Amino acid sequence: MELKFDEKGLIPAIVQDHYTKEVLTLAYMNAETLALTIAEGRTVFWSRSRQEIWRKGETSGNVQRVVSITADCDKDALVVEVSVTGDQAAMPVVSGKCVLNVSFNSGEEFKGLYFDGNKFSSVNNDVMKLLNDHGIKVTNSGENSFQLRMTNATIQNLELSQGTWEIVLNGSNVLKGKGKGFSGCGLRINDYVSATIKAETASASLTVKNSPTTSTSRDASSGIVVAGSLTIESGTIKAIAYAEQNSDPVSGAIVVQSNGTLNISGGSVTAAGTHKNGVYVRRNFQMTGGSLTVTGSGKPGIENEGNFKLSGGTISTKSNSDGIGFLQRGGSVTIEANELITDRTLLEIVPSLLQVAER
Repeated sequence: MELKFDEKGLIPAIVQDHYTKEVLTLAYMNAETLALTIAEGRTVFWSRSRQEIWRKGETSGNVQRVVSITADCDKDALVVEVSVTGDQAAMPVVSGKCVLNVSFNSGEEFKGLYFDGNKFSSVNNDVMKLLNDHGIKVTNSGENSFQLRMTNATIQNLELSQGTWEIVLNGSNVLKGKGKGFSGCGLRINDYVSATIKAETASASLTVKNSPTTSTSRDASSGIVVAGSLTIESGTIKAIAYAEQNSDPVSGAIVVQSNGTLNISGGSVTAAGTHKNGVYVRRNFQMTGGSLTVTGSGKPGIENEGNFKLSGGTISTKSNSDGIGFLQRGGSVTIEANELITDRTLLEIVPSLLQVAER
């Protein structure tokens, strides 16, 4: 996980009770204390006032045992979920690793689904029932592999946290993006997670929206965030992101983060940003089939600083408000034949970084 530490080498860590979701404290970590936290399984912070390592609970006895550590979409803040020593007897029991986080209603905190290799569990044992009630069925399909079937499902947010996933679409499905704890991102594929989206019926669709976290330019909310690997094989996929003003440089309808890979091999994909990019690529983008229609407003339609390869399918990209259809900032671009369609006045690519191949 590539994190953004400040100029003093620190990153804020919001500590939250895993079971009640109550925020316990805001503290700071540096690279060393984060590593100690992971190694020891308890929270270890950096005291800015004392300028020393601070192990929570050393004097009070209220040791915070770490359940999970996640970063926000912009990777400049951490959410650390903990249980406090002495309270476990009153806590519901979950086992295994958290494989999925989900929010069902607007403004609602997320709920986690755990898998121990044999069975699923959750706090209060309610997540599987809630998923089923909302048209979503999750099953184990092999070692560390899962299938998530959506049938006319409408929820707020979905985060795939562990494993290899197959997302199967039926009917019309929507992720509205308005739950808490997801930094305004509708669908997130976490680091080291691999997911494939496919439609079981030709008309099946998935619409994913963001929810702005602030009205300032620091809003990093996005529709689909790919920190791991996402392949779109079929279906109609619509990603939508908006902001009140031009927002954080790394945000958009679809964002491929610094360790992420997006593969489009089929289907019809639309990415529309308002004061955000349609698509922002920081690592790997590859398209071998299907269609991608991209619109930016106030920001470029597609902005690339990673490795961008178009070898099949068709991309149509533009930006309203006198913007740029395709902006190349670094990395490399390979386009085969004439499959990238953009208004010529909106195409701005550094020539030395562009390879155009005739098939």
